[in-house]
Amino acid sequence: MNTTLRVLLLVSLPFFKLFAQPTFYINDTEVSVTTGGLIHVNGDLHHVGQTFASLTNNGTITLKNSTNPGSIYLLSNGGSFTQGNGLYQVEQDWVNDAGITQFIAGTSTVEFYSSTAEQFIRGSQRTEFNNVVLTGTGTGAARRKTILLDTIWTSTTGVLTLNDRELATDSFVFKVKNPSPAAVTNSTTYLSEGFVSSIKASSGMEGSLMRLTNSTSSYLFPVGSAVGTTRYRPIEITPQNAVNANYAVRFVNKDATVDGYNRTAIDTTICSVLPDYYHVINNLDLTTNLTTNTPPASVKVYYDAATDGGVWDGIGNWNAPLAANWNNMGAVTASAATPYNSLEKNSWSTFNNPQYALIRYVPERPVITCIDSICPWNTNNQFTASATGPTFTWTSALGTTITNGQGTSNMAVDWNDTAGFVTVFQTVANGCTSKVSMCKVNIATLPIAAYDTLVKGLFGNNYSFVDSSKRGATFFWDLGDGVTTQEQNPKHLYEAAGTYTVMQVVTNLKGCKDTAYKVIEVGEGLIIPNVFTPNKDGTNDEFYIPNSGVKTFYIEIYDRWGLKVFESSSDEIRWDGRSIAGVMCSDGTYYYNLKAELHSGKEFDVQGFLSLLAGRSKN
Repeated sequence: MNTTLRVLLLVSLPFFKLFAQPTFYINDTEVSVTTGGLIHVNGDLHHVGQTFASLTNNGTITLKNSTNPGSIYLLSNGGSFTQGNGLYQVEQDWVNDAGITQFIAGTSTVEFYSSTAEQFIRGSQRTEFNNVVLTGTGTGAARRKTILLDTIWTSTTGVLTLNDRELATDSFVFKVKNPSPAAVTNSTTYLSEGFVSSIKASSGMEGSLMRLTNSTSSYLFPVGSAVGTTRYRPIEITPQNAVNANYAVRFVNKDATVDGYNRTAIDTTICSVLPDYYHVINNLDLTTNLTTNTPPASVKVYYDAATDGGVWDGIGNWNAPLAANWNNMGAVTASAATPYNSLEKNSWSTFNNPQYALIRYVPERPVITCIDSICPWNTNNQFTASATGPTFTWTSALGTTITNGQGTSNMAVDWNDTAGFVTVFQTVANGCTSKVSMCKVNIATLPIAAYDTLVKGLFGNNYSFVDSSKRGATFFWDLGDGVTTQEQNPKHLYEAAGTYTVMQVVTNLKGCKDTAYKVIEVGEGLIIPNVFTPNKDGTNDEFYIPNSGVKTFYIEIYDRWGLKVFESSSDEIRWDGRSIAGVMCSDGTYYYNLKAELHSGKEFDVQGFLSLLAGRSKN
């Protein structure tokens, strides 16, 4: 049978060790544990004194029993106090039903160390601790230390040491009054971090971790949650002014839409809001604990890209009552690290709307390089869009065909003869899409190719081509015999008889082309003159046989004594009046013998006489 041990003595000897079980009562007496002293209770400690009873602990009070975890019950009031600078090791609960000022923390430390069950800080009265330390090895609920009453404070010198445990504030506030940036510490081992969790009750009361700041150093708010998916997502706040301020942070481990902060209600710069969680961050007046706008601070949000859907671009703020939507807070400083990335908003000056969530930006609208006008029925028109990518989605006007480049920043289109639009938007790796860019494509007016021909020459082989096109800027001619030119009005002598197709390509200033064709006929034959005058006056100085369509030529010329003075098998027969020896022949009559074959197969075998009249005798 359990018994109750009542201690009614003043215990003040140094290094005194008192073991009591199962319950240690302090009732209307004074108990003092000096430095080095130890009270070990295998059960509960009840301080129930009503008048002038006190417990002064400057040593260690330990409540530990594997089968009967011990709690501390503060039940005294009036002139009774619990005080001292020692260590309280609590295996189960801390219950304060005494007056608010009945626990005097001094520089004491309260350690919650259970490994087997959830521990609670509860009672009818608020406790102001000095140092609070969470230890233990339990998992799940046995990892958690839960507050079940109004605001819990630490003193202006106290430190909250979370280690790898969870401090659950429920819908209440745990306030760290020590303004040192090092007043809150935790384990940072990935997935074993210590954190503070809070909820919002149906009554509207919101729990949080609150910290007093008075410097421009960075203050860590190691918040998280074990409800559903366990997440540790800390906040760092860096005040911009070294003045006293209160900041309170709550991590909300669920979709903001569930709480009325619709993630699909977004400003035009936001593509999406993180669906898994959000934060509530307040800047509170020290006197009223109501939201205030000073001082401004930088807010850094940590997230785990590996489990939070990848990299996020910025921080969004719920914008009610101005507009019931998520508002892009603007430029942030992004840092990538293992395991937590971070986004920091500098100099944030208003905390009137305390809901914050990670956002992704709408990608930049592509800048499209638009062709001013397109030639009708033109193929492979190139359109280019510049942006970050990686995927571009193109559309073109009805009746056109995207031939290649869909999904890339360069697209080729075969166009018909009707004006229309080309549009493009980009989709980035996280699935967000940009606004659409478009360009109006006009259809250029075609040039009209046309030309006339003028024919000269003994055989109709000397042609002039006269341009009569419209709206042409440049010209290209293929004259049918392998000769091309870019003259506007070319002239050409055909050296062979035959049928030739002449092509004119006219191009206007927009690059549009039109083509005209004509077929011309060049005759064949040869004309043999009977006199020439090689006197170097520039007229009829050679014996020249004009011809067209001649395939082979052979001629012999003899003087009147039968001496051969000239012969040739060249394609073009020209004799300047000199003998084979290079001597100028004298005026007179000469005899020729000509054999020729035309491309048509016709043959010539002609003999005749020729007069050389230069006005001089033979040298």
